[in-house]
Amino acid sequence: MMPLTIAALLAAATLQVGAGEPPDTATLPPWLRERIAAFEAAPVTNPPRSVVRYVYRDATVYLIPARCCDIPSQLLDADGERLCAPDGGITGRGDGRCADFHREARGRTPVWRDARERTPPPKR
Repeated sequence: MMPLTIAALLAAATLQVGAGEPPDTATLPPWLRERIAAFEAAPVTNPPRSVVRYVYRDATVYLIPARCCDIPSQLLDADGERLCAPDGGITGRGDGRCADFHREARGRTPVWRDARERTPPPKR
């Protein structure tokens, strides 16, 4: 009985270690790979662009956080259709169509983050 319990605990620990690692972008939906390629072709933003996968209302969704100030974030479904803006914008509360997102979303998994360094402006 004891070896089975130890094996089960080791298996669970192994799954937990892998749970926080970002998946290979090759496994992402084509529409998301295209969007990431567009982010990589554009200038670096501050903060850097990123994509995070969640489960929200029993469905896989992708959050693209706001890149600055008054710009709303984007929550997209598994097909790349825009669902809502959970935060950001002038009020910081998004568009109000998914006000429960940050409270109800589960399984936060970062899938991509722009790792490029921001180039400082030239000195005068």
